[in-house]
Amino acid sequence: MLVKITGGIRIDVSTGATGATGATGPTGPALNIMAEIQGAGSQTIPANTSQFIDFTGNTKVGDGSILVNGTDIIVPETGTYMVCYAISGGMNSSSPTAGISVSVNLRQRNVSGTFNQVVLGSFIASNFVGSTTALTNDDGLTNCSLVCVADTGGGALNNIIRLQTSVDAVTGGATAWIVEGVQTSITVTKYSDDICSPY
Repeated sequence: MLVKITGGIRIDVSTGATGATGATGPTGPALNIMAEIQGAGSQTIPANTSQFIDFTGNTKVGDGSILVNGTDIIVPETGTYMVCYAISGGMNSSSPTAGISVSVNLRQRNVSGTFNQVVLGSFIASNFVGSTTALTNDDGLTNCSLVCVADTGGGALNNIIRLQTSVDAVTGGATAWIVEGVQTSITVTKYSDDICSPY
């Protein structure tokens, strides 16, 4: 018996027996799909062209479920993934008047190519300029986006992710952007079993 005193008045308060423990809820999703993929070598992107970054010879860590085949990063199942990239390179000119305009995005597709689009929010662009020192500038871009992997029909998942870069303009003697593989990476982490979609 508990005793509660309120305003000088004694009130006896009794509590009943503890109720039964409820059922255990369902186990949450095992979101252990992850990879960090680092490139190798270098890749020259000439002016006014676009290329997918080739991850051949890559170094990667993770749970082993994400595959890499040249330009393709292949996730194993449907769901929502957080995909982040970092890409770095230098102009092929050390002139202080050199300049280059580059853009980068993630592209998502299925095996047949019937689904092929830029990942929402993944596009980023920048202008890089030369310096007064006799060094080729090394500049980089980073971004993260949600990637919604779903069945696009007949079991064909849109589970192929590519990192695309373009050299949109050059000036002052620069003619290309040289992407450094060891300074370029993609990180993939499964965020949810639920499939995100535009709303």
